[in-house]
Amino acid sequence: MLEDIGGSVVTAATTHEDLNAVGNFDPPYFVVMTMKRTIDPSMRGASGSRYLYIRSSSMDTYNGHEWRISGDEPDTDEIYADGASIPMERAPYVLNLKFNYAPEFTYSPLYTDGYMVSDSAGIPKTTNYNVRSLLEETGGDEVNYALSEIPVKRESDCWSQEYIDYVHSTSLEVPQETVDAILGSGVLPEWFMSVYEGRTEMTALDKVLAVTDYVSALHSYDEHTSYPPSDKDFVSWFLTESKTGFCVHYASTAVVLLRMLGVPARYCSGYMVNTAVDGKECDVASTDAHAWFEVFLPEFGWVMGDPTPGNARASSRFDVNALIAKYDIPSIFTPSDPDDPSDHSDPSAVDPNSGLLQPTDPSGNPVDPGQSGTASSGETGSGNSGSSPVSPDGNGGGTLDPSSPAAASGKKSMPKWLKTLGKALLPVSIVILLLFLIRFVYSFIWNRAFHQKDINASARAYYRYFRWIGKKWKGRPATKARMLALKATFSEEGITEEELDALISSGKQGLANTRKKQPWYKKVPVRLLFEVKV
Repeated sequence: MLEDIGGSVVTAATTHEDLNAVGNFDPPYFVVMTMKRTIDPSMRGASGSRYLYIRSSSMDTYNGHEWRISGDEPDTDEIYADGASIPMERAPYVLNLKFNYAPEFTYSPLYTDGYMVSDSAGIPKTTNYNVRSLLEETGGDEVNYALSEIPVKRESDCWSQEYIDYVHSTSLEVPQETVDAILGSGVLPEWFMSVYEGRTEMTALDKVLAVTDYVSALHSYDEHTSYPPSDKDFVSWFLTESKTGFCVHYASTAVVLLRMLGVPARYCSGYMVNTAVDGKECDVASTDAHAWFEVFLPEFGWVMGDPTPGNARASSRFDVNALIAKYDIPSIFTPSDPDDPSDHSDPSAVDPNSGLLQPTDPSGNPVDPGQSGTASSGETGSGNSGSSPVSPDGNGGGTLDPSSPAAASGKKSMPKWLKTLGKALLPVSIVILLLFLIRFVYSFIWNRAFHQKDINASARAYYRYFRWIGKKWKGRPATKARMLALKATFSEEGITEEELDALISSGKQGLANTRKKQPWYKKVPVRLLFEVKV
C-alpha cells in the first residue's frame, strides 16, 4: 500500500499545487530517490555543505488559490539571444540521482547551467536549470549532473526578447484582488510601502533580502498549520489571519510580495536534504519535501531563496547572500550569517570585515568597541598582592649597601621585592587606566549616538547597541525592536517618540532576558566592558 502511495506521488507531473489543500503536513515516510554527491577530482579543496535542494518544478502562475505552470515558456532554442552563449566553468561537484520510482519528469539540483567536469562521460553540459519549469523524463532510472552551489555569471543581455517577455508576463503578475487585499490589510511594514510606492529605491538583491527577512519573521513554523478558508486568498490569509505556517506558506508569500516590488519570482517545489556527505549515498525521502522561491536576475538567471524560518543556514550557500559574498556586490545589508537567519543590518553600522554591527559616532563613522576588550582579559590584577611584613627600619630587614647612592645621601634604598612589585604594578596600572579611558570614550560615543536630534538616527543607534550586545551572547533583539528599527531606516515619515520608547523598552527587556541565561563568567566581562546605561 505504501509503495503504491509513493509511486502515485512521484510519478504525477507536478504542474500545479492546490493551496486550499495545504495544511497539516504529515506525509507517510518513503524513500523517493537516493543521491550521491562527489567532488570533481580537478577541484582541489572543494567541500560541499550538508544541504542540497533538488527541484521538481517551478510554477509561474498564481490565482489566489493555486500555483500552476503556465506552459508559456519559450522552447529551448528560443531562450537565448542569437549569438549568446553561457560561459562554461569547472563544476566542483557531480551529483548522481537514482530514482526508486519511474518519474514522469526529471529532478534538477541547484545549479547546473554552464558547468562541466573533467570527465564528462555520461554527464551532459546542461542548460536546463534556468530554462524549463518542468524537465521531461530522461527515460532512465538515474541521472548525473555537474553542478555548483552558485550559478554561473553571464552577460545580462544573453536572453532572447521572447524569454524576457515570458518572464515579465508571468513572474510579475499578481491578481488585483490579491494586491487589494494585501494593501488593504494594513499589515505591511512601512519600508515595504515606501518601496512599493516609489518613495525608496532598492536594488533587486536588496528587495530579496528584505522580503525574505520580513516573511521568515511573520509567524512561527508549524507543520500542523490548519487548512486555509476556501473563500480567501491564500497569501492574504497567511499575512493577516494565520498564526503559523510551513514552507508553502512562506514561499508563496515571498513570491507575491517580491512581484509587487517588481522582482520577477516563481514558486518552486521539490526536496531539501540536510544529510549530504561528499562521496556517500543518502536517501531523499517524502518527508524532505519542501517549497521555496526563485527570482530572475539577468546576470545569473533564476536564483533560489528560502524564507522558511530556520532555513537561512541552508539557503545561504545558494541564494543572493552567496552571490553578494562571491562577487562583492554592493548591498545595504550584510550577507546573512548562516547561523542567524535575520542578520540584516544598517550598512552604516557594519564592519565590512566581520559583518558585525558596530556603533557609529553622530557623523556616521564606525567605531569598533571590540578593541576595548582586547587589552587585558588575562592581565588585570596579575600584579596585586597583599602587604608583607617588614622590619622597623622599613627596608624589610635588609642591610644598606654603603656604596649605594642611597647610603651616600643618607637615605635607605627601596627593597628589591618592592621594586619588583612596582615594576609589575606599573603596566597593570597603565592597562587599567587605558581600559578606563577606552570605556569612557566608548560610553560617550554611544550616548552621543543615542541622543541625536534626528529621532530616526537615535532609533538606529539604540538598535545597533542592542544587536551588538546580543551578539556577545548569541542573541538578538525582539522582533518588535527590529521592525521599529526597519521603519526608522526605510520609512519616509520615520518613527514617533512613543515608538522610540517602545523600541528601547523592547530592546532592554530582550537584553535582560538574554542576560539571565548567561553564566556568571560571561556576564561579568560583558557588563564591565561593553554594556552602557540605556
